Formats: sequence, structure tokens, C-alpha cells
Amino acid sequence: MYDVEELDQYGFPAYHCAADGGVMQPIPGSPGAFACLTCGLRTDAPGTGMLVDGFDVVHHQWGLRGDPHVWRTLRDRLAETPTPHGHDAVRAAFVEAFNDVAGVDVDAEPEQRVYRKELDHGGMSGGTVDLAWWRTKGLPLLVERACR
Repeated sequence: MYDVEELDQYGFPAYHCAADGGVMQPIPGSPGAFACLTCGLRTDAPGTGMLVDGFDVVHHQWGLRGDPHVWRTLRDRLAETPTPHGHDAVRAAFVEAFNDVAGVDVDAEPEQRVYRKELDHGGMSGGTVDLAWWRTKGLPLLVERACR
């Protein structure tokens, strides 16, 4: 299982709520579960049974500027997709959608970063997708959340 850190490398909350952007705090007595301080969303509450359940918590820090655009596109694309049974099947569904959105196989691509013009909305690293971030943070978080 994915080890969920509570704070990022700078001591800030590692996650925020996808519903309202509020800070997610650990729930005492519920290891790995978080609650939003503003809207009350709890990550240990039953989901909808759709892959979109994986998007209820968002990492505080992204890899590069293209990553939030990949995240939003994945969330929209998977909103009506039922969650498959089993960790491996859930990961495979997220990876397939990611590969389609980013235009690269995240598990096979040797490069750590790829540029996608359609994801470029400005900024120094605009349109650049950090594959290392997706392998170590983004996809594991989505899978962990969708499997709850």
C-alpha cells in the first residue's frame, strides 16, 4: 500500500481537498484518513464506486506545470468509470487513461519528463509532465484513494 505522508518536505500539509481546496488534516484514530477543515469531506467515507473517488484528495505540490492539467483531464475522463475490482486493475485503469492523456506510457518511458503542447497553459515548465512525480506520487495516491 501507498505510504501517505501528512506533511510535505517543507512542513506544510501534503494534501488539500479537491472539493473546496481546503487543508486536509489527519483524522485521529484513523491511520491514512484525512478530513477537510472547511467542508468536512472525509477520505474514509464510502465513495461512489467510480474511479473519480481517487480524486477527492489532491497533492499540495505538483511535479511540473503540466501535471495539474493532466490531473483535471483524468478526473473528467474517469468520472463515470466504475472502479474495477483489485488494486492491480484499478492501477491499470488509471495508467491507461494517463497514457492516453499524456501520450506516453508512464511505465515504459525512460524519460523523466515529457512536453505536451495541448497541456501548455503558460509558465516556465508549461505543458511539461513530470513522469517521475506521476510514478511516485500521483498514480499511487489515485490508486490508494480509489481502492478505499
